[in-house]
Amino acid sequence: MIERRLLIRCDGGNIPEIGTGHVRRCLALAAELLLCPGTSLVFLMRPTPWLERVRDAGHTVLALDETDDLDEQLVQVARECDVHVVFLDNLDQSVGAIPSLQAEGRIVISMDDPSACPQADISVAPAFPGRASTHVELDRTIFLDPLRARSGGGACADILASFGGYDPGGLALKFLRAWCQRPSETSVLVALGSECPDLTALQEIAEDSENVEVATEIDLVQALSQAELAITNGGTTLFLAAALGTPSLCVAQYPHQTANSRRVEVAGATRYLGAAQDFDPLKLVDQARDLLADPSRREAMSFAGRVLFPGLGKRELAQTLSVVERLEWDSNFFGMEIATLHPRRLTERILLFAEKACRAVSIQCLYFLADGSHEPTRVLAEQHGFRAVDDRLTYLRTTEDLPQAAPPPGVEIRTGLAADGAQLAQIAGTSYGASRYFHDGRFPKERCEQFYRDWIQKSLEGRFDDEVLVAVCEGQVAGYISCRANTANLGSIGLVGLDADFRARGIGSSLVQASLTWFEERDIPRIEVVTQGRNVAAQKLYESCGFVLHRVEKWYHNWLDEDRNQA
Repeated sequence: MIERRLLIRCDGGNIPEIGTGHVRRCLALAAELLLCPGTSLVFLMRPTPWLERVRDAGHTVLALDETDDLDEQLVQVARECDVHVVFLDNLDQSVGAIPSLQAEGRIVISMDDPSACPQADISVAPAFPGRASTHVELDRTIFLDPLRARSGGGACADILASFGGYDPGGLALKFLRAWCQRPSETSVLVALGSECPDLTALQEIAEDSENVEVATEIDLVQALSQAELAITNGGTTLFLAAALGTPSLCVAQYPHQTANSRRVEVAGATRYLGAAQDFDPLKLVDQARDLLADPSRREAMSFAGRVLFPGLGKRELAQTLSVVERLEWDSNFFGMEIATLHPRRLTERILLFAEKACRAVSIQCLYFLADGSHEPTRVLAEQHGFRAVDDRLTYLRTTEDLPQAAPPPGVEIRTGLAADGAQLAQIAGTSYGASRYFHDGRFPKERCEQFYRDWIQKSLEGRFDDEVLVAVCEGQVAGYISCRANTANLGSIGLVGLDADFRARGIGSSLVQASLTWFEERDIPRIEVVTQGRNVAAQKLYESCGFVLHRVEKWYHNWLDEDRNQA
């Protein structure tokens, strides 16, 4: 088991009232991290009410002495706890400590920093990349709870308004006063923290107003998933609303929220109404009522938001912080110890920790999926014994405007059956010679073939991918495609295989179109499929079906076993 010790430094900058979203997402991240065997972590926070909430969640929390140098305390705690990774989520306020932490060999991962903390080993924006961002997949935010399907209606109000837990600009009070000037049957729920200075005034308005409620403790994800419209300040609530398919109006309180709001607006999921200093509450009220009266516009915004945020951010960031992980299934299947290196870009500190951790548990092969555009990572990987074995191309399309195309004459596409298993396995065993396992040359060929035979068999049983669609031609199984619902927003095509006797007949395109229909019927708007750089035929197939190239990465393998390196 690979051991890793982490320190999470979170608040929300040096202003006491900021930090609700930061701490909540760190709590969600911590819960995900602890699912990885060998992980231990400690929080370091200012002595605010949030510190006790984190402690009540069962975590070890150390309190900073605000009368002393905070950077020095951070370095000292990291040293005393002997942590491997320090995660900073406190709005750029620990930049001064980064060189000292790194000088002691600690990996520093920084999040939500307006300056993008270029000296951190990895700098992550919660939804979109900063100038020096070193995280690859940044269109995936961290969620407080697992992403759920949008429900619509129900117990929540028509409008959910949240301007942050503390709402330092008093936007909620300004909005609610303007809303109540023009009474309506539309229900409004204003969500904020119990420390908000305007809480009493807001509660008094709610008591005197029909269809208006003010709450300090709500299930934000549930409330957003049921609301027809969200009004946010460009922070965590904006990302959640978009991911859940709730159209929104946005007034940003801080510069980084302005940048994020504009990007979400460009994607079509929100309307940005300006910064807090230019806030016109009556304009906001008019915009909200106009949008509520335009269901087709709300539907388009809902779709755009769900496409923008697939819903894997919490898991992927947790993997990045865990740095390296032993892969139990791969190890058991191939009969050798295998691990994977999670960060997409490398520094010497990341590599040294990964190599030491792997050798401590006798890892023989270390996988690494790299950002294909980052030259320093390529150089470091090759210097440390990694060998490129594959280019990984991810294609993307949505289920919007799907073509209505029938299969070729004589071809039927149906759900795969258990009785199809032997025929599908035969196709699978001979269809993926372009994959990295075959190309590496060190994995036994028969095990590589069995890998794909097992994949399709498990998918037929719903134990890997969720469904297999089968093409039948002239009474024979001609090919198949497997489909997986990853989240409420994201689906993926797993394996596509064709019998050699049935190629070049349009069956592959028909299978892809059938899979898109499968996702559309399940209200999954964003579809991804991965293929190899050397598999030109597959690239042309996906492009002909409306997919566009979304991301290029490079697979590396590092054989740490000396005998295998000499082979």
